[in-house]
Amino acid sequence: MNDSARPNRYAFHLRYIGHDDTETLQDVLRTLGKAALQAEQRITDIAETQDGDYIGEVVAEETMLIEDLLGCAFVAAQSYITRIVSRLIWLHKRLERDGHCLTTTNGRKDGLISSCSDSVPGTEYTQIQVINAFANYSKHHDEWKPKWDDETGQLPRRTISVVQAVAASENSSDNCRKGLTALGIHSAFDVYTMAKILAKWHANLTDAYKNELRRFSQS
Repeated sequence: MNDSARPNRYAFHLRYIGHDDTETLQDVLRTLGKAALQAEQRITDIAETQDGDYIGEVVAEETMLIEDLLGCAFVAAQSYITRIVSRLIWLHKRLERDGHCLTTTNGRKDGLISSCSDSVPGTEYTQIQVINAFANYSKHHDEWKPKWDDETGQLPRRTISVVQAVAASENSSDNCRKGLTALGIHSAFDVYTMAKILAKWHANLTDAYKNELRRFSQS
């Protein structure tokens, strides 16, 4: 590749990895958050007008609904993570064909989601790792063994380690809410702010890779 062609090629790479599409995700998360808020309001309303076993049944049902809605939010967020990861894996492979080995991360999902994101207080994990783990939890925890300590699958074990780090457990009915709280989001309605966490991570990754690509283009 000649010197005049290189900057244009890298300019395309910069645009490709930097494209921000969090707006649609935020709209989806807002819809899920509003539905969760409505479920919480139904719990409040029934507590003010009813008593006895009926309240318990309604609370259990609405709590389960909130968990399902938050689980959907984590899965939607994971889809965004997957898009960013796929772009950057492509970038690593593409530049390898030009003889460049990118070093911003290891070019795999584990390295990408553990980089350029704030750590979750009290844990060894980043916010992106927590989001990804709770998405996996939401999709697969019904397949796990009743006692998580008995689970032996490699992927379930990794997921369990992350969600347990923020106090999730096999006996809890509000694990997704605990995941949200660990991210600093204390209201289910505010789940849409997860998009800001993702956008910040994406921007940080993009800046880091842009700096490395610029070094290549100038060499």
